[in-house]
Amino acid sequence: SNVTITGTNFGAAPAVSFNGTPAVVLSSSPTTISTTVPATATSGNITVTVNGTAVKSSTAYTIQLPTLAEYYFQGNMDNVTITQGSSDLLFNGWNELKNNAYISDIYLNNLGGSAYAFQEIRTDPVNPSIKALYAQTIDNDPNSSATTRAQMTIGFNSGTNLSVYHTSHRMYLNPDIGYLTNYSSSITWFTLFEIWNKRVSEWSGDQAGSARWSFSVKKLSGSGQPLYWTMDSQLMQPEAVKYNHLWNYSNKTVPIPLGKWFTLDFYMKRGEGTNGRVIIKITPDGGATSTLFDISNTTIYPGRPDIQLSSWQPFKLYLDDTYLDWMRANNKTLSIFYNDFKWHKN
Repeated sequence: SNVTITGTNFGAAPAVSFNGTPAVVLSSSPTTISTTVPATATSGNITVTVNGTAVKSSTAYTIQLPTLAEYYFQGNMDNVTITQGSSDLLFNGWNELKNNAYISDIYLNNLGGSAYAFQEIRTDPVNPSIKALYAQTIDNDPNSSATTRAQMTIGFNSGTNLSVYHTSHRMYLNPDIGYLTNYSSSITWFTLFEIWNKRVSEWSGDQAGSARWSFSVKKLSGSGQPLYWTMDSQLMQPEAVKYNHLWNYSNKTVPIPLGKWFTLDFYMKRGEGTNGRVIIKITPDGGATSTLFDISNTTIYPGRPDIQLSSWQPFKLYLDDTYLDWMRANNKTLSIFYNDFKWHKN
C-alpha cells in the first residue's frame, strides 16, 4: 500500500521503516513523505530518520495480511479415511470445509471397489513417504445412465450465488494417458474438472445443471497427434439447446505433464459477456507457471444471473468409453492422483 506521512523538518533525504523494516521513499518534502509498505513489514510503529535522528509515530501501523487460502488434504493423506455413504464415498477430514457457509456437501462419486471405477488412498507415485487420493476408471458401467467416471463433487448451498470462485489443487496424470496419442481417431471427451450451474426446475433437460464449464484434454484425428488442453462452456438446459457451446478455447502450446505432479490454479468471475472471466494456470513441480487460459466471456447462463453455481468437481476422470475400452485392450491404465485442495477465500 502507498502511505503518506506528514510532519515537519523532514529534510531532503529522510529514511522510513515500518516496525524496523526499511521502506522505499518515493518522494519527500520538508512536510510530506510518500512511501510504500514493505512486503515483509509487520505491525508496529513507523520510524522516520533525518540526519541520524529517528522519531517514531505516536500510534502503531497495522499490517492487514489477506487470508490467502484454507488448505484441505494438504500434503500427506496418511490419516485420511474414506467411508461408504448411502450412495457415495465420504471423507473423514473435510468438516472444516463443510462448515463453510457456501458448502453443502462433499463426496466421491461411484462406489468404492466398483468393478468399473474406484477411488482410494494410495502411496504417492513420486514421494513414497506420503499418500494421496487415487482414482481409476476400468470399464463402462452398463447399469449407469452415464459413462463411468471417478470424481469428487463439492455442492454449494442454495442462495449463496458466489460471484468469484478461486481454487487450486495438485494432480498427477498416469503416464499411460500419453498412449492416447496413438488412438486412430480424435479424442473429444476426456474431462479433468467441471463447474456447474443448478438446474431450473421448470425447464426440461439434464437434472445435473443448466450450464457447465469444463476443463479437458483433447486430440485431433489420426494416430500420433499430441494431446492438448481445452476449456469450454456448454448449455445443458433446456433440451433443445443441450450441449450447445457458449464458447470453446484450446491451448496447444503448453505441454500436458504426464508422470509428474502439477498444480492447477482456477479462477472464475461470474458475469455475462465480457464481464465474466476464467483464468487457469499450471505449474509443474520444479517448473515455471504457464497461463493456459485467460478468457473474458460469459460465465453465467445467458440472461439468468440468478441461476447460481450448484456444484464443482475439482478433479474428474471422465471420458468416452470407447477410449477406455481401447486403452484397456492395450493394457494401459487410466488413473490420476489428487492432493492439496486450496480454497482461496479472497
